[in-house]
Amino acid sequence: MKVQLIDLTNQSLQQIKSFFANIPNTETELEISGDFDGGVSLFYTLYSDVANALSYLPKHITTVKFSGEYAMHDATFEEYSGHDVYTKTHYKNIHIGNALPLFIAGLPDTVSKASFAFKCTNIPKGLIVYSIDELINTVSSVQSNITSLDLSGMSFDGVTKDKIIRLFSNITQTIEALNLNCSTTLLIDILQVLPSTIIRLGLRGIDLGGQNETYFINFLSVLSPDLEALDLGNCNLNKLSPEVFHTLTSNLPPKLIQLGLSNNNLFAMKITPKKFANSLRAITPSVVEVDLGENYFLSIKSNPLGIILNGFQKTVKRLRLSQSATPPVQGASPMDGRQMAIQLSKIPPHIDTVIFSRMNFFDLSASEFSIGLKGLPPTVHTLDFSELTWNSRPFEDLSCIFSNVPPEIFAIKLCGNRLLSTNPEAFKKWLHAFAPQIREVDFSGNGFDRLLPSQFNRFSTGIPGRILRIILDKNQFALQNNGALVAYPATRHHQGLFKPQGVILHHKQVADFKLVMMQFLKSSHLSFKTVALIFSYALASTEQENNQMEQQLALGLVSEKRPARVTQLMKQESINTALARIHLASMTQASKTDLSRCGLNRLDNLKSIETLFLKISDKNTELSLRANGFGQTVETRAFIIQVLGLIPRKITYLDLSDNGFEYYNAEQLSDLFSRLPPTVKWVSLGPEKPLSPADHIALRQYPESYDALMTNCTDIMQQVRAILDDYTKGDSAFWRAIFFHWNRHHTEEVAQIVTRIDEGLITNISDVLSELNLIDKSNDIGSLAKRISFMTKTSLAPRDDEHYEGMEMTTLTSNISGYLM
Repeated sequence: MKVQLIDLTNQSLQQIKSFFANIPNTETELEISGDFDGGVSLFYTLYSDVANALSYLPKHITTVKFSGEYAMHDATFEEYSGHDVYTKTHYKNIHIGNALPLFIAGLPDTVSKASFAFKCTNIPKGLIVYSIDELINTVSSVQSNITSLDLSGMSFDGVTKDKIIRLFSNITQTIEALNLNCSTTLLIDILQVLPSTIIRLGLRGIDLGGQNETYFINFLSVLSPDLEALDLGNCNLNKLSPEVFHTLTSNLPPKLIQLGLSNNNLFAMKITPKKFANSLRAITPSVVEVDLGENYFLSIKSNPLGIILNGFQKTVKRLRLSQSATPPVQGASPMDGRQMAIQLSKIPPHIDTVIFSRMNFFDLSASEFSIGLKGLPPTVHTLDFSELTWNSRPFEDLSCIFSNVPPEIFAIKLCGNRLLSTNPEAFKKWLHAFAPQIREVDFSGNGFDRLLPSQFNRFSTGIPGRILRIILDKNQFALQNNGALVAYPATRHHQGLFKPQGVILHHKQVADFKLVMMQFLKSSHLSFKTVALIFSYALASTEQENNQMEQQLALGLVSEKRPARVTQLMKQESINTALARIHLASMTQASKTDLSRCGLNRLDNLKSIETLFLKISDKNTELSLRANGFGQTVETRAFIIQVLGLIPRKITYLDLSDNGFEYYNAEQLSDLFSRLPPTVKWVSLGPEKPLSPADHIALRQYPESYDALMTNCTDIMQQVRAILDDYTKGDSAFWRAIFFHWNRHHTEEVAQIVTRIDEGLITNISDVLSELNLIDKSNDIGSLAKRISFMTKTSLAPRDDEHYEGMEMTTLTSNISGYLM
């Protein structure tokens, strides 16, 4: 989405905030174009409003681009030198970014990529007119949330070499990905000053085709040895001699994982297939993915193609072959489904993923493209359709393609496809049309992590149960104890058994079938490993997940719901489960003993509890009593108070979450903690950040003004708005000063939430609380924390323990046989 800076400066601050807040969730990038020279004080004041409003950008905007174009109409101009005195000069400095630091400072922490694209045209030869001093200051001061920097749109005509080098040498250490475009004479000097933190480098569009072997030896020698991704797309590599091309491929960085060679017209390189294959074979064995797209390899004869592709080492697993259907060079064959199938059959057997990203299915019809896919070798199990041209294809075409993939394909990648542009019902209908063997789908980079919980739920519930593994943005999601997906930041302190594991975060059936697996284990008398192996087939688990499953099976679970009549056998089961957990912690030398879901509410003898606690290793400083049902009855509530008095003095952190204590008021918590040893410094009562016992009590001591604020409110959202607007005092620094609240730290974030409520973008209390919990609060018992606690207590009803079995015990027992067949 592109907007002109001048259009924003003509609006009020509130209008700009409203404009930003209402950017559609299908957009991920905002481009602001204009003159960022803030030399004139009036313009600088207007810039301030726009820069301040940037914090209201919605979470789905992850990239912000600043652009502008300046034209020299005359090389000479009159410069004022004193009273009625003017002099002629041949130099005119254009300061492209005096106001840029102001804009960068205003970006919210949800923006991870900054892009700059400025150029000055019509510059007379040899005239130095282009000042980038403030751009240099800008790139040296970007916040830590900016990890990707794009300078490929910058034109450095009219800028001195030392300033250009200084620009790149001032890039901060937080930047991990950099795209740039410059002359080949500058490139090596720039690469020498880049920070070592850059592990993804894009050099797309730099004309390397006319360089000799000496140049490439120097070029490769200054690349960081820690580089993981290198994009040499559209660099005219087809003009290189076979010897120089071999020098390039054989001297790549030793840790390189992804190599981009797209759009280089390599089809036309004057090299034999065997020599080409030898050059590909020379690529460092660390490379796993190679991009040969837009080189029209699928249009050459099949035999030479087979020779070339078989040149890759067996360490290469992912191959991109996207291209248009129209051959751009003489001798290339037209593409149809049959020809595509023949060409794809030449892919070597060590390739398990074929990438068709950034293309429109070769401009073939859906049926023709499906015919072409049938030529894929049976060793290919993953198709990558990321960043596709979706809008040019009707829904029926997409359904046809994804429902007719070869039977060996069980994984689909759909990264960066703006899937939020579809409505949840269409999304659900489309996923249900997938071929039945599809068990894994990668949805990362589609903005799902930026949705409100209620919005995300409408999409996630449309995912068919037969899709067992769902990949989402790394470290942005977690599993609740019932296997439901939730935004990870809101549950970053979650203490459940199901925690994020790498990129694969949603494996719902592992949660759904946990109790079933344990029941199966007990009835069949099989080993943990055997049962885990059986279920690994049912759930299409990886070896790593299989090992994790085996470890989880060994834990054992006991329902937290206390039976109406507790037998001695039931008590012994709880004791044995707890003893097994204590033994496991001791054997693994863990710092935490996990006694969650042991059914300890079945016990009524303090001596039994004391015996268990005495067996906890001296190395353990953390103890979890989560989800043991202590809050269910009057008897268990009284029992836990006595149990807490027996907590070993070595324990400094105690987890009491999922026992119902999160709904306690200050007085009830005072009673609960009355016998807790002073050595326990931190306690968890729910998924929020652990606090000290005293802070938990203080957090729930609310001022009377909260009730007064809600007196004239007719519904829950009006009540929430009133409490939050009172925190910011109507987003007015003046009124905060009048009420002696000038030092409130999170007024900007809270004001944004109030604005989104007013704009109708947030419509329920759960979404409000989720957004508030994303704020990294400076004071855990401050005014904002108390307001969140108050709203949670007054708006969310406690769970019904009579019907609550514990989320981890909820299973789909009726469906288990279907997955094992």
